[in-house]
Amino acid sequence: IIICDDYSDEKTQDVITSWVQQYGHEDMKTIKVYQRKLNGNFAAQKNSVIENSNGDYVFHFDADEYPHDILLQQVKPILESNNVDLIWVPRVDTVDGITERHIETWKWRVSEKGWVRVAKGHDLNARDLNYRSGDAYSQAVKGKTNESLVFLDSGGKTYNAAPHSLPSARGQGEPLTGRFKIAENSRFVGMVIGNEATEVLFCSDAGFGFRGRLGDTITKARSGKSCLSVREGVSALPPCIVPSSEKTVYLAAVTNQGRLLVFDVNELPQLARGKGNKIINIPKASFSSGEEKLILVEVFAEDDILVVGAGQRHLKLKHSDIVHYLGERGRRGKKLPRGFQRVDTLMKEAD
Repeated sequence: IIICDDYSDEKTQDVITSWVQQYGHEDMKTIKVYQRKLNGNFAAQKNSVIENSNGDYVFHFDADEYPHDILLQQVKPILESNNVDLIWVPRVDTVDGITERHIETWKWRVSEKGWVRVAKGHDLNARDLNYRSGDAYSQAVKGKTNESLVFLDSGGKTYNAAPHSLPSARGQGEPLTGRFKIAENSRFVGMVIGNEATEVLFCSDAGFGFRGRLGDTITKARSGKSCLSVREGVSALPPCIVPSSEKTVYLAAVTNQGRLLVFDVNELPQLARGKGNKIINIPKASFSSGEEKLILVEVFAEDDILVVGAGQRHLKLKHSDIVHYLGERGRRGKKLPRGFQRVDTLMKEAD
């Protein structure tokens, strides 16, 4: 038995001393204890345990994992009888206070460089996680293990992965490019999770888009499935879930010139794939020159608050404020107030 203590305050040495008193010094000779700083690098910590091993096989588990006696007794015979070098054992969490709802609910996170990982639980802040040098938080979505997780690249292709197969958020994740064959000039822009009937908004920075069913985007192909048609020089934007509501559901679109247009999302047609219809009017010359493009969209219910972020400032728009920006699909929209025209976030929150 090898114990790697990361200088914790859990009284590790006291526990080991109690083992000596319980099992005797002879049995304790088979236990090796050493200390090593974790420094957020789980891979290096696990590798150090392997380096300190001298047996034929290594069975690794963390301090919050409790392997059953039967598992420890049978894992070696299973390895030997099946002539394999590695066996994967699924983990089931049984933490006090965790309900079925907590167990089912996960958060998947994608970083700017396209690395993905998963964490369990509620109210987890993805921005607080450690990221690789040169990388940063990009997006987080919440869903269930039996739902479909779909990624979208800048070229408008979709890809999907089994949620349970994603690496834990305790590490730094893995690159999506290792799972999928993405075009050299493309990058991952976002992800959504839901069931096959979940309605999703797909749109491009040229100002076009459509509503589609998540089930129509699912594919087993590593090279992805064509979903949103974009021409050269155009990029897909992160997809958005269209919420179900008895009240009117709106689509808000904002350009890098600070123009905001809001309209009933049902004005946008539902398609299986394609370029879609015009969401907001961006003059061709302005888009071609790079002067103006669609940068952010949000889909929200009538009783939600639309939050416009510009740096450290936030403008909260209730329905009475949003009326000013209401218009028909495909219009130019209206300028946001000064100080809020350089928009970098567009979110909804419950009133």
